[in-house]
Order: sequence, then structure tokens, then C-alpha cells
Amino acid sequence: ETTVRSLCFIHMNTLHPPKQEEEEEKEEARYEWDLSLSTVVSSSSSSASDVVGAIEFDPTDNIVATAGISRKIRFYGLPSLLQTNAGISGVSFLDQATACEYYICTPAKLSSLRWRPGSGGRVIGSGDYDGVVTEYDLEKRTPVFERDEHGGRRVWSVDYTRYGGTASMGASGSDDGSMQVWDPRCPPEESLGVVRPAGLCR
Repeated sequence: ETTVRSLCFIHMNTLHPPKQEEEEEKEEARYEWDLSLSTVVSSSSSSASDVVGAIEFDPTDNIVATAGISRKIRFYGLPSLLQTNAGISGVSFLDQATACEYYICTPAKLSSLRWRPGSGGRVIGSGDYDGVVTEYDLEKRTPVFERDEHGGRRVWSVDYTRYGGTASMGASGSDDGSMQVWDPRCPPEESLGVVRPAGLCR
């Protein structure tokens, strides 16, 4: 089993597409890519608690958040990560303790992250190993919404509808085999719909 304990940031540039004649002769990729490793963020320790289980860019693409079994959501400023002094190899190696701008402690290990649309990048949602979905206000650095609807089973995925602003609906999927659909504006005990392996329950 492979565990991830570092973040790698890669510059990706699109090169000119292959000539039309070559595309007709054989199937090839429509575009060629020029990839170059820019920055590696890792922990100075080899502890299992440094495993990164989720990574998410904010709507402005200026902040990247990570989470895992350390019970922390760490926030990094992307411009500062990409403007550091590179070594001989042209790659910058940073320690997460100094590269991280701030973090929020969480009560459980995290398996997923998602920025909530319509919040101006202020609210991020998370799913944890205890079956709880929590939203955090990044300015206050405190939880502002919590749902415990998966019977203590791990939440693997959290997502939101892209449109609707503050009226965006959320959804979570869990080890219990269910998908919960909910409105963050409503009380946590209310669901818009629950889908289980046997079909639509409500």
C-alpha cells in the first residue's frame, strides 16, 4: 500500500498539437504536455500521521488545502510555494511546518475536502473517518455546520452543486453505502434525499 506524505506542484504547459497528417496515420494524444516539477512540500518526520488524504484548491487558485490522518486541515499560499528559491535541480523542497500558513485542528481523521461555492472561499467542507461532515469558517477558524448522518461510518467524499451561490446543495458518500443530499442552510438532521444500495429511500 502506498502512502503519500508529500505535496508535489508541477508546472504544466500545452505544446502545439501534432500535425493533422500524423493524427490521421495513427491515434495519438491530441496535445503534448511539458511537465516540470516545481515544489515539493513534505514533513521532516516519517510519521504515518503525515499521510495526505485530500487536497483541494480554493476558487481563486491562490490557496491549497490539505487534510489526512493528522486531524488538521493545512492551508498553503500557492504563490509563495511557487516563488521559493529552487535548488540545483530547479526544484524547491519545503517543510510543511514552515510552508503552511495556518491550520485548523479537527476532531477526527479526514478523508475529503471541498470548498463550499458561494462562500467567497471562506467556508470549506470536510468528511471524516467518524462519518461526520463538517464545514469550517476560515476567518473564525471554527466549525459552523455539522452533519452526523452516516452511522459512524467513514465519509469518503463530499461535494457541492457548482451553481446556486449560498443555496448550493451538498452531498456526501460513506462506507455505509449511502449518499446523503442536504442543504447547508437547513438543520443538520434534515436531508433532501438519501440514496442507498437498495434504491431511493426518501
